[in-house]
Amino acid sequence: AVTNRPEMRQARAALSASEAALKAAHTANSPSLSGSVGWLGRDSVFPPETGAFNTGLTFQWNPFDGGLTPGLVREAAASKAAAEAQLQKTQQAVISDVAQAHLNLKTARQRLATAEAEVANAEESLRLIEGRYKMGVGIFLEVLDAQNSFLTARTNCVNAQSALDQARAALARAVGRGLSGL
Repeated sequence: AVTNRPEMRQARAALSASEAALKAAHTANSPSLSGSVGWLGRDSVFPPETGAFNTGLTFQWNPFDGGLTPGLVREAAASKAAAEAQLQKTQQAVISDVAQAHLNLKTARQRLATAEAEVANAEESLRLIEGRYKMGVGIFLEVLDAQNSFLTARTNCVNAQSALDQARAALARAVGRGLSGL
């Protein structure tokens, strides 16, 4: 999950950008050297009969920048520290999401098992009460109550299956995989 989640990739990219900004800040007042080469020709025919060739080399450095470079370095270092903290925070959130999703999946599986047992109990109870009614020992109201209990148990089972499917999807999202991953 720590490698697959998009927010983790985003936090890593932000940290990488802040590291690059820190390197750039260190070189903000570095000396620079540049060169140029040129040819100038004047005439109405080609190649010109009169021309000039020039070259140049420039060295530039300002040792007194009024504290700009140290300020840029401190600002970039603070940005890097903030990016590192954000990466840690995001990593902890992802780990928490995965743990919570896993716990929810285990709970949903247990709820489904309980609901299936409830359906089996209600079905058996309905079978016994219908048998009693057919033999003339029970009353029709007991049959209706047993049917209602069976219907409630089946509804609970469907709801538990739906919760299990949702928990699987939440875990797949938490670990950064598609639904086929689980």
